[in-house]
Amino acid sequence: MDLESKKIIITAMIEKLTKSNKRELGLKKELADDNLTFLKVTEMSDNSAELPVDCGYENYPEWLEGIEKEINTGIGSLAKVDEQKIEVEALQYYIDNIA
Repeated sequence: MDLESKKIIITAMIEKLTKSNKRELGLKKELADDNLTFLKVTEMSDNSAELPVDCGYENYPEWLEGIEKEINTGIGSLAKVDEQKIEVEALQYYIDNIA
């Protein structure tokens, strides 16, 4: 494969990764919401409040576990965005200095 073809492919990869990284703000907001929800549900559990009818869970431990999974997913997604930023930098370095 010639250098120009590689450059085209890498430029497309940079565009794709950059577009994906635009989700970062939304992911941060969602993670903040999940953390607040976890605190609120913990408070409800500590106060022995009845589960809301529409919450979809049978008990507080199950509900909190579900929220923890969402939090962990959000943390993982933000870590992936950070990795992709590094990939963009490396690919851009390649385009600027090698290709």
